[in-house]
Order: sequence, then C-alpha cells, then structure tokens
Amino acid sequence: MMYFSVSRAWLFSRTSQRVYLLCAILDLAFLGTQLGITMAMSFAEVYSLPSMIRIIVGCALVPEVIGTAVLAVGMTWAVALPLLSQWSRTADAVEVTA
Repeated sequence: MMYFSVSRAWLFSRTSQRVYLLCAILDLAFLGTQLGITMAMSFAEVYSLPSMIRIIVGCALVPEVIGTAVLAVGMTWAVALPLLSQWSRTADAVEVTA
C-alpha cells in the first residue's frame, strides 16, 4: 500500500495555495478551450480538424490537462484524507471476532 505523507504545513502553505490556484485557472482554461473548439466546429459545420491544427491544439492543451490532473488529485486527496483517517480510527476501534 502506498502512503503519502501530507503535512498540515503543506496544506496551508502559500506554495500549495499558489499551486492549486494555478491549477484551477488551468482547469477553467481547459474547459473554455474545449467548449470554444466544439462550438466553433459545430457553427462552421466542420467535423474534424486538419492534422496541423490538431497538433497545435494538442500542444496547447498539455499544460491545461496537467493542471486539471493535479487539481483533481489534490482535491480528491483533500477530501479523502479526513475520510480515510476517520475510517482507520473506526476500523481500529472495532474488534472483529470469527
């Protein structure tokens, strides 16, 4: 089992706040880019992008995808950490007899 030690100091540090703010901005940019490309293609009645444009859009989306992934992992960890600690305390307190 993998165990990641996340200290309370990291959760409330300025660095973590900046990282998550940047990731949130990149997530919004990712959603806006996806929505904009989809709407532009539907209004222009284009069903596929030319290969060069597809490569350019893919390269432009890389930072946004990474920011979205970091935000998803960080927020999942922030939500799951208290639940996991509560579950482990409850599991330790319950005695299982066979």
